[in-house]
Amino acid sequence: MSEFVIYALCDPQTNDVFYIGKGTKTRPREHVYEARWSKQSSHKLNKIRKIMLAGMLPLIKIYHQDLNEEDAYRLEMSYISLFGRSDLKTGILTNQNAGGRGNVEPDEAERLKRHKRKIGYKHTEESLIKMRTTPRTPMSDATRRALSAQRKGKPKGEIHRRNIGLSNKGSTRTEEQKQNISNACKNKPKFKCEFCEVHANASNLKRWHGENCKHYRSISTS
Repeated sequence: MSEFVIYALCDPQTNDVFYIGKGTKTRPREHVYEARWSKQSSHKLNKIRKIMLAGMLPLIKIYHQDLNEEDAYRLEMSYISLFGRSDLKTGILTNQNAGGRGNVEPDEAERLKRHKRKIGYKHTEESLIKMRTTPRTPMSDATRRALSAQRKGKPKGEIHRRNIGLSNKGSTRTEEQKQNISNACKNKPKFKCEFCEVHANASNLKRWHGENCKHYRSISTS
């Protein structure tokens, strides 16, 4: 399958490349989430955190796309060799290996398997106390806006959808929550469907009207 890309993460202040990666089209954005939520420490993650503290996000450059896996591995190794690694004093990249099959990203099945192993895991009391007392780095408004813009339109993975479903299962909204939702919906601007002439907010219009409208379907099939 030709679904892989070769990408670079760049410093937005200098436009310098600091990481070369290979993966699917959603992989470049995952580095930001790792830097924000993971407690791991690496040259790459620390570089991203430094950029985020300045209220920015790394720039993403796609060098190649629609590659098969073998070509993607080969090109990844070539680019890492071209730019050089800072840990080996040969260049500027924060990559800590030469790429290729020595740096295989887990596929969706492997990610799901790893997630299942974590279900039911309980932290020790000492770990819980440490997590509660360790202050988190505050996120700037600029970083929040940039993260929000990156998430828009991104499809949720299988694990994400299941976790949302499990968290909502059996939950009931309070009267205050219901009222807040009602007020929020009332304040949303309404738009008119050109086929059934019903007025709806933007999300409902996109889901139930336009080309999804039952009147449109009846017109297109007649």
